[in-house]
Amino acid sequence: MTTSRRLWILAYVTAGAVLIAGVAVQIRHHADGGREQTEAAPAAVYAAMPFEATMSQVSAPVTTVGGSMMFSVGGFSKSGIDHIDLYDGARMVARSPGPKYSSEASLSAPALSTGEHLVHAELVDGKGHVTKTAPSTVGVAPGPGGQRAALVTLLPGETREAVAKRLGLAPDAVSEPEPPPAGAGPDEPEADGPEADGPEADGPEASDAATVVVTVDAQIEGGDDRGVREAVVQAPAQVTAERGAPAAPTTKVDGCSVKVSSTKGATIFRAGSGTSGWVKAGSGTAVIDPMGGSAQSVFARDPGGDSSTVSVQMPPACQAATGWTGNASIVNGTLNLDQPNGSTFLYLTQSSKRWIRIPSNPNETFKAGVHTDIANMLPALAGRSLDLQVWKAGEFPKQVASGKLQVPEGQTLNSVVGEPAALTLGLAGEPTRTAVELGSTDEKLTFAWDAASDSTDRIQWQLLAGKPSPADGSLAPTQLLATGQSLAIPNSRVGRRGTFVLDTADIIRRPGSLPTKSGEQAGGAGQPGALKVLKPPVAGAGATLPSSASFGALVPAGTTDPVVQAASILPKPGDTVWVRALANPTKGGPTSTSNSYPVTLPVPQSTETGVDFTVDSLTIDPGRAPNPSWAGCQQVTVPWAAGEPSASLENPGMTFQRDVARRFYPVSGSYCARDFPPPKRCDDWYCKAYYAAAAGVAFVIDLAAQAWDIISYAYNSVITAVVDTFAKYNPICLTLAAADEGAGDGCAAVASVVAGVAVTAVLASFGLPPSLPTSAQVKALADGEVALLAVELMKQAGIPCDSLKADPAFADAITSAGGELGAPSEATAAAADPCLAVAKILISSVKKQVSSATAAASGLPYFDIPGFEMAPDKRGLADPLLVQLSAHVTEADADATGAVCRVQMRDPANKLDHGPTPYAWETFVLTEDEPLDGTGSWSGAGTSQEAAVDPVAALTDANIAVETRSVYPSPCDIPPATATKRVAPPDP
Repeated sequence: MTTSRRLWILAYVTAGAVLIAGVAVQIRHHADGGREQTEAAPAAVYAAMPFEATMSQVSAPVTTVGGSMMFSVGGFSKSGIDHIDLYDGARMVARSPGPKYSSEASLSAPALSTGEHLVHAELVDGKGHVTKTAPSTVGVAPGPGGQRAALVTLLPGETREAVAKRLGLAPDAVSEPEPPPAGAGPDEPEADGPEADGPEADGPEASDAATVVVTVDAQIEGGDDRGVREAVVQAPAQVTAERGAPAAPTTKVDGCSVKVSSTKGATIFRAGSGTSGWVKAGSGTAVIDPMGGSAQSVFARDPGGDSSTVSVQMPPACQAATGWTGNASIVNGTLNLDQPNGSTFLYLTQSSKRWIRIPSNPNETFKAGVHTDIANMLPALAGRSLDLQVWKAGEFPKQVASGKLQVPEGQTLNSVVGEPAALTLGLAGEPTRTAVELGSTDEKLTFAWDAASDSTDRIQWQLLAGKPSPADGSLAPTQLLATGQSLAIPNSRVGRRGTFVLDTADIIRRPGSLPTKSGEQAGGAGQPGALKVLKPPVAGAGATLPSSASFGALVPAGTTDPVVQAASILPKPGDTVWVRALANPTKGGPTSTSNSYPVTLPVPQSTETGVDFTVDSLTIDPGRAPNPSWAGCQQVTVPWAAGEPSASLENPGMTFQRDVARRFYPVSGSYCARDFPPPKRCDDWYCKAYYAAAAGVAFVIDLAAQAWDIISYAYNSVITAVVDTFAKYNPICLTLAAADEGAGDGCAAVASVVAGVAVTAVLASFGLPPSLPTSAQVKALADGEVALLAVELMKQAGIPCDSLKADPAFADAITSAGGELGAPSEATAAAADPCLAVAKILISSVKKQVSSATAAASGLPYFDIPGFEMAPDKRGLADPLLVQLSAHVTEADADATGAVCRVQMRDPANKLDHGPTPYAWETFVLTEDEPLDGTGSWSGAGTSQEAAVDPVAALTDANIAVETRSVYPSPCDIPPATATKRVAPPDP
């Protein structure tokens, strides 16, 4: 029993132990998986340099033996750049003096051997300080034949033996260039006379004598090295090292690794294809292994300065164990494929849940060959594994290759793939937006940048006139419009990030590309004027990179400043400019360039594109309702005084007609049909109407409506008669149209316009204005200057009244026209002002005819006596609806010069073009108020007559609602506005 119990306890304990062990294993497994997702290699430490410098590869990243490697190198030191040396690994292959009139110099050197070459530049400033640029990788393929010849420029005072030693070549590999064959060039004078001492003897042409021919092997250097597993070290023969700097590091090769040693306390830095800069490898000693790349360079730094550079070449056999499987890999910042892929983008993942795109901008790709440097696009990665997908871009993207990485023991993800250096740029708060298209106004744009490297604590942003090449890392490119710096936000937890603001209003536009506003002096930014050139924001010897936003400036052509560019590179409205960021760390870091972000500049509004307006005020005045008691009544003005004696023998000068008129109208005042009762026993319609009015019957309202129709018809008849009469007088027409050479054939048409607008002014004086377009016209009417109102209307119709001058024949024409129309002689006294003279003649004539017509329509007698006038009693008429609108140009940079804005008045409750009930649909115009500069306020007014069958019922105590809208097509975009007002009670 005891034994069984013990066995049971033992089994229980054993099972529990197994269970605990299993749980522990599971926890350990998940914990390891969690660490794989979060474990990151220590951040790289980069070498800080005394001043900023960049190098961009101008030639293709692949060449053949004997071919050229071309680079653009720029530096920014207050003491200026003395000279620039170009290094292929450890050998200095070219030298250039520092640029004087720009920030960059071009250097070219031959490719002297096959394989991967790591090229960097060393810039020496005026005080002897040296800055090393981040290296660039160049692939050199074998060339045809056994040997290739290349030209190499000698340094001052350098011999053939010295250049052979500098390049690490045998002395017999360097020879003098062969002289050109006889007769190949132009005839030149013998160099044995006085001319031999002239400038032609020792000028720039002497550079030919400083060139030698270098003969190198066109095939793989050292033969087939596929089985070789030993690194190759190259020590310098000539250096740019600073005075007092440590000696070049010593090296010890141990198969595929190299131990590098320097003086005690010196820091060793290395660079390879995957570093995008000079990374700390150790202090005093360091081991260079194949994971750093097939070509690597090393130097030592202590308080005395930087040593010369030592290069290390790793044969292919040393780089086999990288941990990658599949047909694609990324090693030391280089994408490796079986074959070129053209336009390419990549996806990376460590968990199959979150894929990272390279490049990060979904609209960008890169051209991929068999080996492609993507070091400056590498994001921050962590863990021990990585999946890679390679896609070919196109209408239908296609995956073409893949690879999987399992990091080998003793290595990190970054040591295999390369140090993170990606730099992305986007619009702050809108990460998915890939472009900005500004409409018609400039904006302040806030950009956000994100760097994968913790060392990128500062960037240099650039605004460029054209899209830069991804390989162009220049800090002062030729199309630079503006630049500035942005510091990283403190305590960024993953990588570094920051923001900067670009105000597009500060961007200079190409001269002449913006319209000149009225009253504005030409020659400003974007304005035509004197010839100007562009002074870049950064240029010239001794220039430094600005910390705050700095824009280029337009300066007069012929300026003494030698650093200027043609203003033709400046953008025009509607052009696209590009914004990008370049890593510019304060204490050393990777060299990387962000994606280029497009910004389309605004096109300022004008009368051609349309101008936005903002409504300032809308006021309406429907006036008073009509009083039916005064319908058909006339306001009579008589030229005699009350109590004046009648015609008699004692007063023979009084005419009979005048005496009769006095019997009807003894004094000036309002007269109605009821004041003249019909005879008894009258059965005509007007008698019935009179009786109805006297009895207060509502029929009088219908009678008023009929009378109004009769009056309107009479007006129309009068207008037609006056216009036809005036159009016959061609001399007046020709004078008014003197500004138009083609006016001869259209004489009658012009005359009709003039007559029509004058008649319109007369109708306005009778309280029946069809339109009052401007405040100036309203004032003219209020002052009683009806003739001036007619002139304003003529101007609106396009007649150049302000510039017309009367010729000698005009006075006779005016006199003839006045006599034909029965105008008084004083109306022709204004012949010096053609428009005003025409207006006075027509007004005097039309007044008489309208008075006669309205009297006849009302049934009251009319007398053609000087000084006798009749007009409808306004108390019996409906006041016209007056609408006044004021608006201003919305956008500050818009130019609305000359804009005439036509606006409609309509019923806000009706979607169709229906007038504001009970008024008719009408339009009126807004014109610019003083000062006329195309940027201020526009105002105007319009009227509408009621269109109801029963105006008294429609207007009595009515609440009128009016909406104004732009009439299209129009250069003005005026938003809808509404206003309401109640009709005032009728006058008693």
